[in-house]
Amino acid sequence: MEIQPVKKYPKPSYPDKEEANNNPKMLKQVPYAWRKKPLVTAAVIATFITGICKMDDISFKGAGFSDDLSVPFFEYGNGRGSFGCMSVAAPVFLSEEEARQVILEEALKYGLSFKDNKTIKTKIPVTYLSENKMDLIKGKLELDGYDETGIGFEFVSKEDYLKFNTVNDEMLSSVVSYNIKDAAKAISDNIDNTAVFYDPISYDSEKYRYGTEEESKELLRKQVKDFIEWLIGQGVI
Repeated sequence: MEIQPVKKYPKPSYPDKEEANNNPKMLKQVPYAWRKKPLVTAAVIATFITGICKMDDISFKGAGFSDDLSVPFFEYGNGRGSFGCMSVAAPVFLSEEEARQVILEEALKYGLSFKDNKTIKTKIPVTYLSENKMDLIKGKLELDGYDETGIGFEFVSKEDYLKFNTVNDEMLSSVVSYNIKDAAKAISDNIDNTAVFYDPISYDSEKYRYGTEEESKELLRKQVKDFIEWLIGQGVI
């Protein structure tokens, strides 16, 4: 066999260095979870630039992924409670710390730490205690947890509901109502990359009584589990 030098190389079927330099957006077309991990992203970019990876029959036209994920609202629990002449027994609320423990326990099973903080600009609810209505205003919200994946969470508690009650209408009625679920849903509808959980305020509609703290914790745990399953489906974790 006679060995001869290669005079001309055929054009590769994968993007070469020149194409990558001329089309920077090409380097952004990697899975969402990869882009949140600098080392992985750097490796992918280096692979493109050095031209060592072979990718047959892959078109980069029209590919893309938005950084803004609209996280669904996971509903478990009545999320409503009231005090006053119509209430036979007082509702049981979860504290911020109790809820945080439940959320972090489930999240850590999948490597989500939510150890960081982040303040975002969004629409926040103005709540009422004397009537069943709610307004929305622009404001800032400090998330209860933020993870390196770029996903955060907010838990709406009784304490939050009272903070949102800037109209101070508590004395206008003999019955004070907390519609925590709707307040959480309003935040969820106006925020990206964030799971919004809420105090389930467990309630037995057949026995017309509020549930226990443990029952509420279990409902909250279901909210978190559905959220994590959704993240897995999106390829975030």
